[in-house]
Amino acid sequence: MEKKTPDLPEGKPSAPEQANSNLPAIIWAVKTTLLKGAVVRLIDFADEDRPYVIGAIAALRDEFPVTLRWVTIRESHLSETRLRAKSYHIKGEFLRSETQA
Repeated sequence: MEKKTPDLPEGKPSAPEQANSNLPAIIWAVKTTLLKGAVVRLIDFADEDRPYVIGAIAALRDEFPVTLRWVTIRESHLSETRLRAKSYHIKGEFLRSETQA
């Protein structure tokens, strides 16, 4: 049996097309957040956007000295569990301050 792909309603983009249209916005959001000196955490993005955030960070690592760090989000001593997330940032000495510009 041959599987048929479902027909999309007129004017509605497929998931890859929709993700590709969001990609420049995701890259811009990650880049501006890092250049402000703030931390970018994958857990702060929607599940469907996380692969694109990882790709954006990989591309930005070629441009900037982006550092990876694990951060504890939640910890329970009773159940001995810890929720950790990857976070990315640029160290302060690599960022230009407004007074140096």
